[in-house]
Amino acid sequence: MSSDLHLVLHQQDKIQLMEHFNEYVYQLKSVIDTQFSMTDLRAEVEDLLDDYNRMLHFFACASKDPNALSVFSSLVERLLKLEHHVELERAISSNQVFKAAAIRINGADLMSILQRLEQSDASFEDFRKAFDAVLVSHQWNSTISQYVTTLLVEEKIPQVAALMIESAMMLACLVSFDLLKSETLLSVYQLSACEVIRQHALIGLALSMPWSSIYAADMKEKLLDGQQVEQVKKDLQSLQKQIFLCQQTSSVSADIDKNIMPDLIKLSHNGYKMMKSNVLEDTSVEEIVDSEMEDRLMDKLDKTMEKMQVRRDAGLDVNYSTFSKMKNYAFFHRFSNWFVPFTIDHPDMSQLKKTLGDKADFMISIAGSTMSEGDKYSLLFSLQNVLERMPQYKDMIFPKSVNPPKSEDFDFMQNDAVALRRNYLQDLYRFFQLAPMRNGFPNPFVNESNSWIDPAFLSSDVFTDFDDLDDVHLSVCRFLAKSKNYVELNHYLRNFSLDSDDGVVLKALCMMHVKKRYDIAVFLLKPIFDKNPGNVAVGKLLVKCYLQQDKYKEALDIFDALSDKLGDNPSLLLSKIDCLRSTYLYSEALKVAYELDYKYPNNRMYMLLLVRVLLDNNEIEKAGEELNKLVMMLQEEKVDDYNEELFLLGIIEWCRGHLKDAQDSMRGYALVNKDNRNKVFSRIAEFKRLLLGHNVTQVEYAMMLNLIDNHFTAK
Repeated sequence: MSSDLHLVLHQQDKIQLMEHFNEYVYQLKSVIDTQFSMTDLRAEVEDLLDDYNRMLHFFACASKDPNALSVFSSLVERLLKLEHHVELERAISSNQVFKAAAIRINGADLMSILQRLEQSDASFEDFRKAFDAVLVSHQWNSTISQYVTTLLVEEKIPQVAALMIESAMMLACLVSFDLLKSETLLSVYQLSACEVIRQHALIGLALSMPWSSIYAADMKEKLLDGQQVEQVKKDLQSLQKQIFLCQQTSSVSADIDKNIMPDLIKLSHNGYKMMKSNVLEDTSVEEIVDSEMEDRLMDKLDKTMEKMQVRRDAGLDVNYSTFSKMKNYAFFHRFSNWFVPFTIDHPDMSQLKKTLGDKADFMISIAGSTMSEGDKYSLLFSLQNVLERMPQYKDMIFPKSVNPPKSEDFDFMQNDAVALRRNYLQDLYRFFQLAPMRNGFPNPFVNESNSWIDPAFLSSDVFTDFDDLDDVHLSVCRFLAKSKNYVELNHYLRNFSLDSDDGVVLKALCMMHVKKRYDIAVFLLKPIFDKNPGNVAVGKLLVKCYLQQDKYKEALDIFDALSDKLGDNPSLLLSKIDCLRSTYLYSEALKVAYELDYKYPNNRMYMLLLVRVLLDNNEIEKAGEELNKLVMMLQEEKVDDYNEELFLLGIIEWCRGHLKDAQDSMRGYALVNKDNRNKVFSRIAEFKRLLLGHNVTQVEYAMMLNLIDNHFTAK
């Protein structure tokens, strides 16, 4: 069966399925007839076709059946159920994970496998067998569903086994959707008193449910039914945001690898050398005088760590960058281990326990940490690797003076729904990004054209048509806008609009950042601003739109309307300066630049802007004075990057007629930007008119360009 049919059947409503029933049922029959592994399904599809043809014959005789809708609906449901069996058989025959699981189960009875988990001597091998059985079971029915719900809700089996079963249900539904498995996850979420079991069930349901299918409306009604509806809405809202955070993991990791880790490694190395050299050694006078060097080093290290903490506090996955490189241990070659919650009783932990000896209690502190479950295993296997190669470092890693935490020290985390969801989502993200066997599954964190899975599940019609969720949608959309995730925001808003002013502003942001339709954004924003001319946020957006369209007069009108609020908004003052400079109102721009410098003193960016605006006004000497103050400030702060200051100094000296100083500055600027020749020449071109107005001839200007160009060609 083509994946297209699988996709269509889970994205159409009942009427659409009825209209194309003939096409779909014969496609399904063709697959069953040509696949040897599906011979058991031939009788079922023939029965479905017989009933379908009987209904058509009755209609062809011009007979009207008052039960036609219910009859046709039952045929559609049978079609979808049969399609589920076909997809499952296809997975078992072609998906290596499903095939291996089916071989290990070898036709064993699912109920018997599950009942074994209730025995006191149930082993990890029994947990794995149950995981495999749930993944590939043909036997899932209402009895099994009720039994599994009871096992999980009443906690009749070990929590590790319960969480593995929930993961297996989700994975099975991703490949071959089974309504009963989804309903089981829903029941567990609604009935369980154990927060980790509840949240795993919710995630499994949200990620694997086809929210555009004929089952979606009923599932949504059940989900939002009952006395806990406000808590459910809160969970859904938070979960949707956390999924979006997971989608940012790759870019966050790239940022950490590029902008944080090199500094962290360098600073840590320098700190180690410093500590090593200070022990009992004589100290020179120079070292005493410059003793603040250590403080500066620690300050830089603290600031670098603070960058990591800011990302962690925002809910971003800062550990992926490190732990994604630690998934090559044999432990992760077994499929089910990607979904095993951390436990020191895992059979693969036995060797580490022996290695740790009397330090084995350390594993308890790892169990209670905020890392994802898989990362805890990664850390301990890495530790085991170190201890086996360098056992002499054991006492250094585990000082005798440090008492390991007790298990009860981490009890508070058991009810932290946000943390529990975050950890499970991070484990799932790692599986779908890194696991060797991931290719047999649709990735629920990615919008794929050949899958009915949508990470933005709350944006499905079944949720957006429900007015009681407007506050949830608005909160999610604000979150996306705050994270500047405008592409996902545009996707989220594709099927509906929020009627409030905030909703209109969010739509305008999509027009600006995704579609680049600044004219439409103005059309959306202007009525809101006219209604409340003091709305600074909307005013700022209008200014941006007008500037993008070179409509400076309109932008200045907005500034006039916000005149009493500009002082508290440096970004607005910056935009006003840009607007005034674009309309050649340099003297007005200078007034605003002085105001900005006065209200926000010693700000490098604002001081540089003041120098530029002074140059616009031909006030060369004042520009030189302001630049000199800025350079002295940077020297006191021990800043060693003078890129823009060096360039402006060259322009000022050139205007003053100090040609040698100008050449030195321009050569220095070119050296700093040696890999960006075009940038250097475009920056000089910005000041050509100014230079020619200060006795710089065309020939001198050309000679300077050639002198700099010669520097580039000679490097």
